[in-house]
Amino acid sequence: MDKVLSISIGEIALKGKNRKYFEDKLISRMKKAIKGLDYTKIYKEQGKMYIEGAEDNFEPMIDKLRKVFGLVYISPCIRVEKNLEEIEKAIIKVMEERQSKNPSKNL
Repeated sequence: MDKVLSISIGEIALKGKNRKYFEDKLISRMKKAIKGLDYTKIYKEQGKMYIEGAEDNFEPMIDKLRKVFGLVYISPCIRVEKNLEEIEKAIIKVMEERQSKNPSKNL
């Protein structure tokens, strides 16, 4: 289970045969925008882009990435294996983290 930034892209998805060119340009602009912030890697998967990095840097990364043309939605998320057991573990961990941050609220 890894915490990553999930990034939805705009009309670049419509570009057809030269889509890879536009995706690569977008990744280049993203790298330039978050230069100086610690991240492990940026990758594409199933029509979205993801950034692996330190969770402490997610908010500053989001602030900088908001200014990159072509990005529609940026959200922290959790990457898990595609099986029910891993999904259940991730849900429990997230709920425990939320409860520990705000113990006065019932979940």
